[in-house]
Formats: sequence, C-alpha cells, structure tokens
Amino acid sequence: MPYTTVTLAQLRVQLAARWEGSPFWTDEEARLAINETLRMWNLLVGAWRKRVVIPTIVKSPYYTVPSSGCCVFRVAWNLHPLDLSSVADLDDGRPSWRGETTAAGGSIPTSPVVWAPLGFTRFVLWPADASLVNSLTLDLVTPTPVLIYEFSPVDLNVADLNVLLGMALRLAAFKTPGPRFTLLEGLERAFYQAAAVQSAQFRASALYRALIGRDPGRAQRPLQSPLRVELPAVPLSPESSA
Repeated sequence: MPYTTVTLAQLRVQLAARWEGSPFWTDEEARLAINETLRMWNLLVGAWRKRVVIPTIVKSPYYTVPSSGCCVFRVAWNLHPLDLSSVADLDDGRPSWRGETTAAGGSIPTSPVVWAPLGFTRFVLWPADASLVNSLTLDLVTPTPVLIYEFSPVDLNVADLNVLLGMALRLAAFKTPGPRFTLLEGLERAFYQAAAVQSAQFRASALYRALIGRDPGRAQRPLQSPLRVELPAVPLSPESSA
C-alpha cells in the first residue's frame, strides 16, 4: 500500500474539509485530536514498527524490549520464528520452565521454541538459550510520532488517511455532546472496523466485539412487550373475609 508524508498543518486543513461548515474546534484541539487518533491507531494495529537483532542471554529466560520499541509482536531465534505462548500457559503446562535450558537434555528442545510477553516491555523464552553465539530478531511496535509543530511530518498509509481523519473529527466533537456528537458516531465505528482489517488479533478480541458488536440503537427501542410479573394468589383468611 502506498504511503505519503503529511504535516500537522496539512492534516488540520484536511480535517476541516471533512466538516461542512465552520470548524467547532481550535487549532490546538485539532492537534490533540490528531495525535490521540495516531496513538489509538498504533495501539490497535502497530502502525509504526521496526526490526532489531539482539544476542541471546545465556541461561536466562527473561528479556527486556530495547528502548527504541514499545512492545514485541514477533520473535525469531537465529531467523527461525518462535511460537507465541503466554506465561500462564507455560506455568500450567510446564511448571519448571524457568529453570530449563537448551542444554538440559531429555524432553527439553535444543533450541528455543516459544516466546511469551511479560507486560509491554519484557518477554520470556522457553527453553532459555545455553549458547553464547545465537541471536533474536525482534519485530517491535515503536512509539507513535507526536506532531507538535506546523511542519511536523508523519508517514501514513494513503488508504488509512480517511478513517484517521474521521476519528479525529469524532474526538474533536467530544466537547460538544448532543446531536453533533451522535451524528459522528459512524466515523468511530469505521475507524475500529478499519483497524480490525489490519489486525487479526484486534478483530478476534473481546474489545472489538464490545465496540462493534453492540447495536448502537438498541437502547432507544422499547421492549417488544412490557415486563409482567405474575404473583401467586393468596387465599383470604376467615378473619379478613369477615
């Protein structure tokens, strides 16, 4: 997909063009809405990425993400991709995994086979590498560019530009609750749907189902029939009937 470099000033002009009428936001509010949209996009799809190579740590399963990245989304050992797992699955399936290395023998593999995130800035390998000569290739999500000045640049996919501007417009409308904010709800849904196209992990998440799977008009429609509660009949006592 083709990418283009745009500046904050250009994005402000395009944001205003999305609204038929006088903008209801200031330049600073537009800047904040644009930057917030970029952060959300990077969080959902990992739009800004880089690849780094680091040496393995002898007999240690614990690694820290390089400072140039926010989190890891893929790990390869000597260019061989590792399977993604979780610390919980490792604890359940192999409680002694923290002390196992590729030199242990027996049923333990002779090279790392899985990796698991440990928060955003750390991850683990199993089994830990016992050699000094191996490397890990990390695909990282990098920090979102922050647009500060008029000519601050950012590289964006041309196909994504429309939905990004739509989400920025929706965010700008947060200060004006009411018909205008409701009118722009479809732009937010389009943003999440576009993110789901690019990220299978987001598409399969409960968060996506909560954001998209709901019926936005359900709360405005009455139930098909009113709720009725049938109470059991209580016979009158002789005293009350008298």
